[in-house]
Amino acid sequence: MKKIHHLIINLFILGIASTAGAMGIQPGSLNISGIVGGYTFDSDERIKTRPVSGIRAGYNFNRNFGVEVLSNYVYTENKSTLENANVYRYGADFLMHFLPDTRLVPFVAAGVGFITVDWDNQRTDTSGAFNYGPGIKYFLNDNFALRGDLRHIILRNNDRTFNNVEYTVGITYQFGGMNQRSWR
Repeated sequence: MKKIHHLIINLFILGIASTAGAMGIQPGSLNISGIVGGYTFDSDERIKTRPVSGIRAGYNFNRNFGVEVLSNYVYTENKSTLENANVYRYGADFLMHFLPDTRLVPFVAAGVGFITVDWDNQRTDTSGAFNYGPGIKYFLNDNFALRGDLRHIILRNNDRTFNNVEYTVGITYQFGGMNQRSWR
């Protein structure tokens, strides 16, 4: 057991050391991300878990802090009535990046927005929502990164609170900004 702990610690240190020369987050840069994944609704909503797709666009104020606007889409149905629904999530998140000048950049995000559920184009429910969760970006080069996100989404509708979960992966294109190597 002790050997496994030492192996894990050594691999972690090696992973951080091997990414130390990567560009990571560029201050003043813009970014755009395409994402896909899954969206799980609170069981009380009686809506099926389905794939989600979307787009995010952001700006990095500096190496540690950024902001993103987002728009996501889910096509799903009610578990009991089998009524189809188009679900739209849109809003803005603040991001805080950790280890921003490495190839592997973990971050946390929190934000607000809205969720609109359009039931077979007959009725529409829109709710305010708060979300938070972790994410990670793995930079392939100075401009492209793979990303993964997990969000706990809390929304209130008809005096009830619901807890949804969104889990996504995608690719980010980062452009503009100040090159970190010349910035330091």
